[in-house]
Amino acid sequence: MYPSRLQWASISIFLGMLLALPVSGQDLSPLSSDFAPASLALRHVPLPLMNDSPDAVVRRDLTHIKAHEVGSVSQHVRRAVTVFSRQGRESFGTLRLTHDTFRSIEDLEGWIVDAEGTVVSELDDDDIRDYPANDGFSLYRDLRVKRAELHHNTYPYTVVFEYTLRRNGHLGWPTWRPHHPTAPVEQAAYIIDTPADMEVRYDLRRGASEPDLRRGASEPDLRRGASEPDLRRVNDRRLRTWTVQNARAWEAEPHGPPWYAQAPAVHVVPRQFAIGDTQGTFATWKAFGNWYHSLTQGRQTLSDAASEQAHAAVASARTRRDSVRALYEHMQSHTRYVSVQLGLGGWQPYPAEYVERTGYGDCKALSNYMQALLEEVGIASSPVLIRSSSYAPPLHADFPENRFNHMILAVPTAQDTLWLETTSQLLPFGHVHRGIADRKALLVRKDNSRLVDVPAPTAAQNQRIRRATVDLDPSGNATASITTTYTGVLHDGPRHQLARASDRARRAWMRDQLRFSTFNITQADFSAVNPPTPKIEIPVSVELPRYATTTASRLFLDIGLAQSLPAVPAASDEPRTQPVHPFTPPGVYADSVTYTLPAGYTVEALPEGTMLETPFATYNVSIRHNADERQIAYRRRFELTDAPLSPEMYDRYRTLLDVMRRTNGTQQAVLVRE
Repeated sequence: MYPSRLQWASISIFLGMLLALPVSGQDLSPLSSDFAPASLALRHVPLPLMNDSPDAVVRRDLTHIKAHEVGSVSQHVRRAVTVFSRQGRESFGTLRLTHDTFRSIEDLEGWIVDAEGTVVSELDDDDIRDYPANDGFSLYRDLRVKRAELHHNTYPYTVVFEYTLRRNGHLGWPTWRPHHPTAPVEQAAYIIDTPADMEVRYDLRRGASEPDLRRGASEPDLRRGASEPDLRRVNDRRLRTWTVQNARAWEAEPHGPPWYAQAPAVHVVPRQFAIGDTQGTFATWKAFGNWYHSLTQGRQTLSDAASEQAHAAVASARTRRDSVRALYEHMQSHTRYVSVQLGLGGWQPYPAEYVERTGYGDCKALSNYMQALLEEVGIASSPVLIRSSSYAPPLHADFPENRFNHMILAVPTAQDTLWLETTSQLLPFGHVHRGIADRKALLVRKDNSRLVDVPAPTAAQNQRIRRATVDLDPSGNATASITTTYTGVLHDGPRHQLARASDRARRAWMRDQLRFSTFNITQADFSAVNPPTPKIEIPVSVELPRYATTTASRLFLDIGLAQSLPAVPAASDEPRTQPVHPFTPPGVYADSVTYTLPAGYTVEALPEGTMLETPFATYNVSIRHNADERQIAYRRRFELTDAPLSPEMYDRYRTLLDVMRRTNGTQQAVLVRE
């Protein structure tokens, strides 16, 4: 059973606006006294929480954000988790923190408390490692990882970590998610502590309650249960406090967004921010875009040679689109993606001349370079800040915040807008890949930055088509020729995995796609994965020993090509609240297989076809016998026309998956000797 999204009687979140300044040395944390070792003894764990998880219970979780001035913030964290198993030990016994030019870690401490509430060990220098954060594609990077490990061999025990992260420059504060996906939470608190004149904005999402402002209440005390928020004035400080108590592990609804996008959350941003020697504001998306636009100024100058090359590249172009294509392919052939992130370089693009000279850059530098090339020939374009990921968190028009990790380039044309991914030499011109498709992004333009919708390719544009011929002999052995064609976002995965892979890795990938029980690849052509074309076609020939099961007078033949499908999720015993995210993108998935029977055999029995129609998909399987040609024709077509689906479609989605799994390479034809 999922925790109720709207009933907060036992998972209450409160917001208090506490106008107070901690006296020097005073701890205003609502959890301050609850970190005493004796209070963490096993006997104090609420029994319902112990029954909710066999691995761990988060006993206390405090995050205290204290803003000193614009750009200067300290983040103090205390966390205590009682561990019951090896799985809990592995999940909560390691702390990983990142730090760089703008973030430093101070006062890292930790200790182990046994079941009786006695400290039995403490974190020492041998338990801590500090090393560069190697992402595999950054040439220079100042990001580092500090890793601390605390383990104990006698269960149960409680592991406690405490640290302070000082931010000298930032683009926002951490989002608070009081729940955990695998462990219940006994007590947690989130405190935003700012000067009284510092404007802070917050956004409560997915069931988090609105502020409840009261006067004259005492400091929140989670041990008493749901307390009223506090409102006080001391020395011009303002505190906003959220608390949670006795929250079950957040069980995400299956086939939906990630758990963190389903659980309640509090997003908090300061109106003003500072990083490096720059300052900006989250007052509006236009204002945030103006800040980024200021970082790009004076960085689009090209050398004379590069200018001449740009004009030469478009000399034969007949249309604006042709010119953009020519310059895009010129950029692809002369650059490669390498990340250089030092200081403000995580946000500010390196100059176009730097990319021209070195031949590399990150997404910001390459987009800036492409913009300079276009500007040289009189074509306007705009950088676009976007979140590149399989799941795109929503951007709200009335709540600007930094949710971005990538940059692309938008080029308006008479017909539409071209979206250019500048970091790949393999993607075709204008291709909107899956990592950026179907989401909002921030188009940056001086005094006119705004949220825009990056489109999703249509179902007709996304295709995976397989055509195969299978020749069967009387012994049950077979040979097959199979050609698979990928278009749209469905060609992103094969291209990414195969373009630079070895022949051995490519064949291993193909084995995973074909999913025969036993087979040998005799020939495969992967040449189409390298050119940046909008379609990939991969032909392969295979031998299939013992493909059909034989008896004295019959052959039993599995019909169809198996595909990878998820298990059918369980029915929900509560009304579903989350959208349904199908297992694959909208598109057309079609298989056409022609089986040639061995001489002297005919069909004794064939499985029946299947047809299912829903508001969001159609699924059709047909199997026919052509006696004159001694052939069986198998046709399967699945078209998913929409995603995500409304919560009301969950049961119909389950039915679709069930039908697909029952016809997924498990149907059998019976051939008999004539």
